[in-house]
Amino acid sequence: MEYDLTMIRAVFFDIDGTLMDTNYLHVEAWADAFEQVGVIVPRREIHRHIGKSGKKMVSGPARWPSTATAPRRSKKAFRNR
Repeated sequence: MEYDLTMIRAVFFDIDGTLMDTNYLHVEAWADAFEQVGVIVPRREIHRHIGKSGKKMVSGPARWPSTATAPRRSKKAFRNR
């Protein structure tokens, strides 16, 4: 299929967080993932770490001050979600 590129008058880029604040959705998704493997993490604590890589988020709760007593879980459990 060919397109007539001369008809394009503008290009629109949606950078995450520009048009819609998705941090809340990310917090809920991480909280749900943690809870599914038996780790309860306060949402305020997750929110403080939004923006970190998934690898850091998965390994984080055992090191975060408010979740020091949370059981350590295998990273494999999160990869399978």
